[in-house]
Amino acid sequence: MSCKPCQDSFINCPDDVITTNCVKYLGEDIPCLNICKGSNLTTVENAIAVALCKLITETDMSNVVLPPCLIEAWNTRDKTILEFIKFLLEESCTLQGQIDALNTELATFQPMVTVDYKCCSDSPCVTVGTVTVTEALQNIINCLCNVIQVLGVKECPLPQGESLSCLLLAQQDQISTLNSQIAAQQVTINSLIAKFTCWRAVLIGDYPSLC
Repeated sequence: MSCKPCQDSFINCPDDVITTNCVKYLGEDIPCLNICKGSNLTTVENAIAVALCKLITETDMSNVVLPPCLIEAWNTRDKTILEFIKFLLEESCTLQGQIDALNTELATFQPMVTVDYKCCSDSPCVTVGTVTVTEALQNIINCLCNVIQVLGVKECPLPQGESLSCLLLAQQDQISTLNSQIAAQQVTINSLIAKFTCWRAVLIGDYPSLC
C-alpha cells in the first residue's frame, strides 16, 4: 500500500507544529528493533514500521502454493501464518485419529489366505478354500498333532535335545546296517545249505549228486 498523495491536515494545531524529529524517546533500548534510548521519535517509529512491514511480508501466505492433498482441506481459510499453523495442528490431530483407528483395526486384523493342506487331508491335494490366518494355523497345528499321535511320540517322548527327523535318520542308518548284516548272514546260510545237501547225498549214497 502506498502513502496517500495528500498531506494530513493539522487542524487545531499551533502554527509552529512540532515534528517527531523534535521528540526524544526516553524508553529503554530495544536491540531487536535497533532502537536506542535518546533517539528521536521519527527514528523509533521508522524502526517499528520497518519491522512490521517485514513481519507482514514473512507471514503472508497468499503466495504459498499448497500441495494438492491440502488444497481441499484448506478451503477458503484466510492465508495467514496463524491460520496456517492452526490448520496444520488440526490436520495433525485428524491424522493421529486415523492412525489410532488403524492401530485398533490391526490389533484384530485377520487376513484371509488360501491354503492347500495336501497330506493333512484324507483327499489328496485338497484346498479348503479361503480362511483366516488363525484358522489356517490351527488346521496345520491339528495336522501336526495327528502326525505326532500316529508316530506315538506322546507314548515314547523324544530324548532331550533330539528331533524326530534326527531320530528317523539314525533309524535309517541302523536299518541299512542290519540289511548289510542280513545279506552277509544269507551268504553264510546259503553256504551251509550247500554243505548240508552234499553231506546228505554222501549219507544216502547219492554220489552222483555230490558237488
